[in-house]
Amino acid sequence: GLPNPNVVLNPGWDIDVGYAPKSIAGTFVDERRMLYLCQPNDDRIDIYNLENGQKTGEIQHNTGEFFQSLSWVQEGQVAGLCTASGKVRIMTYLGSEKKVIKSDRIDPFLMGAYDCQHHLFCAVGADYKFRIYCLEAWSQNLSTPTFEPASVYGLKANLVKTRLTGDDGKPIPDMWVHWELEGVGGPIIGSLDKAVSQTDQDGWAKNFYYGPDEGLTGQNKIKVRVVLY
Repeated sequence: GLPNPNVVLNPGWDIDVGYAPKSIAGTFVDERRMLYLCQPNDDRIDIYNLENGQKTGEIQHNTGEFFQSLSWVQEGQVAGLCTASGKVRIMTYLGSEKKVIKSDRIDPFLMGAYDCQHHLFCAVGADYKFRIYCLEAWSQNLSTPTFEPASVYGLKANLVKTRLTGDDGKPIPDMWVHWELEGVGGPIIGSLDKAVSQTDQDGWAKNFYYGPDEGLTGQNKIKVRVVLY
């Protein structure tokens, strides 16, 4: 039905003035769990039970700056964004451990928000440009494909692999890599086992190259690229 403005759901409590949020943008309400998150200072988030007004826990994030917004990430997690520094914190507020689970940084901004469906940070910078940041490490480098062992033979499966790393040099797992054969000064010789393969936990994507069975000689180039979606 329609909401009744005369019904007060939690009439028995108020947050102390010293613990009130600095702005409505810096608070978060989990209606399903009946929890209220607010910022008493620039290093901590307090968690209250909406039914009885009791404090149920706190998260020490130590940014030294108030979050411009607290946004839903997924069940039991929120994202906090700091305007001046661009600091980002992903925090969990359910269970026994209420803590920061991921720390990162984007460019300082005027207004920012988190897109929970696509896991993106969206922000308007001081230059009024709209920027989009990925939560996970972004693909930065895809190594030149190499054979293992280095010698390549016809009529057999030759293991070939490439490694995907991020801008911090760390491996990026669970990304798809597209493979393609290209002839060098002539036709394509042999074939690849797969058109795409997925990177493992160490960032390696692997494939097999099959040499020609008709006695052809020549050169091929193996091209790889990351599939973004």
